[in-house]
Amino acid sequence: MPSSAAIGGSELVRPPPYSSASAIIGGTVTGHHLLQIEGYTYTKEKIPNGKFKKSRLFNVGNHQWGLMYYPNGIRSEDADSISVFLYLAAASAGHAQEQPVKARATFSMLDRAGKPVPSLTRNTGMHDYAVGRSGLGYVEFIKRELLEKSGHVRDDGFAIRCDVTVVMELRTEDRTPPLVEVPPSDLHRHLGGLLESMDGADVTFHVAGEEVRAHRYVLAARSPVFKAELFGQMKESRSSNNTVVNVDDMEAEVFRALLAFIYTDALPEMKTKTKQEDELVIAQHLLVAADRYGMERLKLLCEEKLVEYIDRGSAATLMALAEQHHCHGLKEACFRFLESKETLNAVMATDGFLHLMQSCPSLVKDLIFRVADKGQPQPYSSASAIVGSTVTGHHILQIEGYSYTKEKLPNGKFIKSRSFNVGDHQWRLMYYPNGCRFEHADSISVFLQLAAAAAEHVQGQPVKARATFSLLDRAGKPVPCLTRNTGMHDFAVGAEAFGYNKPVPSYTRNTGMHDFAVGGSGFGYDKFIRRELLEKSGHVRDDGFAIRCDVTVVMELRTEDRTPPLVEVPPSDLHRHLGGLLESMDGADVTFHVAGEEVRAHRYVLAARSPVFKAELFGQMKESRSSNNTVVNVDDMEAEESRSSNNTVVNVDDMEAEVFRALLAFIYTDALPETKTKTKQEDELVIAQHLLVAADRYGMERLKLLCEEKLVEYIDRGSAATLMALAEQHHCHGLKEACFRFLESKETLNAVMATDGFLHLMQSCPSLVKDLIFRVADLQSQGSIEPNFNLCGIHVAY
Repeated sequence: MPSSAAIGGSELVRPPPYSSASAIIGGTVTGHHLLQIEGYTYTKEKIPNGKFKKSRLFNVGNHQWGLMYYPNGIRSEDADSISVFLYLAAASAGHAQEQPVKARATFSMLDRAGKPVPSLTRNTGMHDYAVGRSGLGYVEFIKRELLEKSGHVRDDGFAIRCDVTVVMELRTEDRTPPLVEVPPSDLHRHLGGLLESMDGADVTFHVAGEEVRAHRYVLAARSPVFKAELFGQMKESRSSNNTVVNVDDMEAEVFRALLAFIYTDALPEMKTKTKQEDELVIAQHLLVAADRYGMERLKLLCEEKLVEYIDRGSAATLMALAEQHHCHGLKEACFRFLESKETLNAVMATDGFLHLMQSCPSLVKDLIFRVADKGQPQPYSSASAIVGSTVTGHHILQIEGYSYTKEKLPNGKFIKSRSFNVGDHQWRLMYYPNGCRFEHADSISVFLQLAAAAAEHVQGQPVKARATFSLLDRAGKPVPCLTRNTGMHDFAVGAEAFGYNKPVPSYTRNTGMHDFAVGGSGFGYDKFIRRELLEKSGHVRDDGFAIRCDVTVVMELRTEDRTPPLVEVPPSDLHRHLGGLLESMDGADVTFHVAGEEVRAHRYVLAARSPVFKAELFGQMKESRSSNNTVVNVDDMEAEESRSSNNTVVNVDDMEAEVFRALLAFIYTDALPETKTKTKQEDELVIAQHLLVAADRYGMERLKLLCEEKLVEYIDRGSAATLMALAEQHHCHGLKEACFRFLESKETLNAVMATDGFLHLMQSCPSLVKDLIFRVADLQSQGSIEPNFNLCGIHVAY
């Protein structure tokens, strides 16, 4: 592996200061109001253009709001439209009289299932509202003609939902970019690229006179029917290394959309997306294809989409489709759509209804029963939840002179932080350097206390809140294994403390919801961290450390609709399907010899995910070919391809089998696997280092960044030098910076310099040691390290 340049050949450059960023953000409270228009025809006849009807008032953020509904538009030029506006009826008692209320409104037309229609959702953005003004909204929310043809009018009524977000108070948030930033999953993009390029495609489909190519193993992993057709007893004709399959009764555009979903787990954008009728037809055909190939998630996605297209022209056709393909949610949505006599009469006059009677007589029978039971209909299932709107803020408690605090404050004694505001309440932290009780004398205790309730808060009533305590690392980020969450509690005057006496190995605790009260001892942790563990962790810098307390306060109660949707689509299962393919090894066509073990995989999946695997298995990096045998020599890899057996054999040197299997697991699932030795931190550290090297070797940047992010958590006195060398050799800038920051304490630096890892660092990466010298010199100039410090035999005086 390449090493850094020697000290003598380059100019000394001072490292840049730490980058940081913050944002001033308004804490927000959100609520919504449903405006139900019943007797729509009457309202448009009786309320002329420019006139409106107000909703009842509703509360969001302690302010009173109302909606204004103009069935014939607010202006003469909008007389063919419906207008809707949000206005501020009354500000909260504690709000400054002349100060506007900053809020955002989102208006949504609701469909038959009570869900917002995306194409009929409008967002005003953030604006200032004042009592007595006309409010903000949309003069042309929807054309009446469009509304009446949309199918969203039911029993001469429809509903508009208005979501209101109110800015409550300003707070400052840390926006410092993380040292290591991992991008989102790119598994779907890589497989989509494989479909687009068709590299290594080994199956050809003849669909409606067109040829469509794909990869058998990907299809088999995603569809049980494709698996049976391509590898089971149902397989059709084979020609050399290519399988040929004839697909009847399907358009090529629909089959391509099916393949796009198989490879990317997302519905493709239709070329005909400007034509609603064409989208409706494609979605119907794609649902049929999904049912044919046993792809339940795609079927549910199509079903969910078709619910939005139910109208008088499509209802009967979609009912027949739902019945034939067992789409219970779509069928129920159609039934609900037909509950209006006017709508039912219109649908019965369509050709689709005639086809429905001929193809699904039992469904028509069910419909007759629904109509007959209309006088006493079965209630729809519904659910709701009473939820507290919340405001969140945080306070950082900086302990400077840690040694002094533990010497001067005995067990049971504490010092309070300054007060800070969250939710208009005053809070403070209590810090016990030697524990709050005798049995916790070896630990640090921390508690959150309610110092003063808001002026408008009812006296004697507790404040419901949740606190999360986090020890901050060198980069100012919470240390995951040293983060405690108290859960939601009620804080009230005179209340006793809540916390935990017994240590929990995972360091994650949730007490549930509680009350906070002024004068009470608060909530927190008797044993937040043992002092010995803190002092060995490397998080103490210049005899100081920091604890962050995030406080979430319940402001008001609201009711949320929790009625389950008619069609519920499960999350993506692409990673699970490919993980199953790796586990089963069905159709594996490459064998790796790694550290005396055989590991099998699929060439096309590897090539899609790694440019190095692609070059080694399919590209110009292959060298000598001899008839049916190919020998490849690439760095530490030799590959032999036997065409007769259709299997590639690859020898992988300088890698453990466990690491290679972890690499493959990430390739197939886009997630770091759980190591078998996860109970041993040292083994996890070693695996993460080797996996980073493997990721760099095979050009897998996201995996490399995931390993780098994980290794930042493992920096301590024993590992810092080794990880610095690793970061330098594999260009891991975030890990390198985290190590530099860890070494800024003189005590920590001395301890690291005494390790064998630091000796190796000086030999393998002298330029990195030079950078470290400059960091130490800069810290001396700032007074963070005492002058005349000796580093690696080099006297540093600034």
